[in-house]
Amino acid sequence: MTETNKQELRAELSNHAIGSNAHLRKLALALLDELEAKDKRIANPDQWTRDIEETLLAATDRNTELERRIAELENDEVRQRLANAEHQLHMAELAKHNLRANRKAQFRKRKVAELRVAELEARTLTVKLPQGYVIRPGHPINDSKRGVMIPKDGGEWLSRIDVEIAIRAAGIALDTGE
Repeated sequence: MTETNKQELRAELSNHAIGSNAHLRKLALALLDELEAKDKRIANPDQWTRDIEETLLAATDRNTELERRIAELENDEVRQRLANAEHQLHMAELAKHNLRANRKAQFRKRKVAELRVAELEARTLTVKLPQGYVIRPGHPINDSKRGVMIPKDGGEWLSRIDVEIAIRAAGIALDTGE
C-alpha cells in the first residue's frame, strides 16, 4: 500500500460521517488483503525475488527484441537510402558519359562538315561560257559599212554579263580567260 493510499484510508477512518458497517468492513478487508500480500513477501522473499527477476528478465528480453527490431528497421532505411544514392550516382555517371559521347559525335560531325566546306571552297569550277554572238562585218544589204551581231552556230542570243552575274551569284568562281 502506497503512502497516498494510507493517507486516504486514514482520512476515511477519521471521518465520523462515514460510519456504516459495510463501509468499515470493506476497508478492513482491503487492509487484510494488503497485509497478507506483505506477509507473503516477507515469509518467502526468495519467491518474491524470483518473481521480480522473471518480470525484469521478461522486460529486458522484450527491450532487447525491440532494440533489435529498431536497428533492423533503421538498417533497412539506411540500405534503401544507400541504394538510392548509388542509383543516382550511376545515373549521373551515365549522363556524363552520354554527354561526352554526344560531344565527341558532334565534334566529329563538325570536323567532317568543315572538311567538306573547305573542299567545296577550294574547288575551282571552270565554266566555258558559250559565245552568245559573233560580229560579222557588213550588213546583208550594205556589206562594207557596219558590223552586224549574229547568233553563233544558230544559238540564242545571250548576254555574257547576265550569265556571269548569275553564275557568280550561285557561288561559282569564273575563269573568264582575261
